[in-house]
Amino acid sequence: MERGQDRFARVLRRAIKFSKNIKKCIIKIFSLDPYFYELLDVLKKNRIKPVILSDNFSLIINYILKNNNIQGIKLYANKLLFSKNKLIPLFPYKNIDCFRCAHCKTNNLLKNKSRDKIIYIGDGLSDMCPSKYADIIFAKGTLLKNLKNTKKRCIAIKNLRNVSRYLRRKFNGTKK
Repeated sequence: MERGQDRFARVLRRAIKFSKNIKKCIIKIFSLDPYFYELLDVLKKNRIKPVILSDNFSLIINYILKNNNIQGIKLYANKLLFSKNKLIPLFPYKNIDCFRCAHCKTNNLLKNKSRDKIIYIGDGLSDMCPSKYADIIFAKGTLLKNLKNTKKRCIAIKNLRNVSRYLRRKFNGTKK
């Protein structure tokens, strides 16, 4: 069975090989949820500092954030270096006792817990472990499927608009 970090690095190498420009490649493959700004606004108004925990690479995420004029979000992700036309993936947050993920999001989640409650948004297999520590889980994709299978309570989402609307209602005290 191919490990998460190996599979992702292989896919990324293939994608970059077919592109002459890494920035164009990143924009083609990865896009920002159109409701990300709306969610950031809700969080800011309620004095909640977002933290991005990703199994992706900081080079990619930082480029996407910069390209969308988003600054000041703490990011924990894998590293990607270039050396002599080769990609070198680094996994500084790997838990050596776990073969599931390239980044142990649980360690960074707990290290950054600054409130009584944890609001967690995820979509992949690498979100299973940290979601166990969340008070509110917004899930889609593989995470949603796995949480349903384990009967763990979560809120199914299609995009970040669902999250921002839910949080806005929660913080304003309305149930609608």
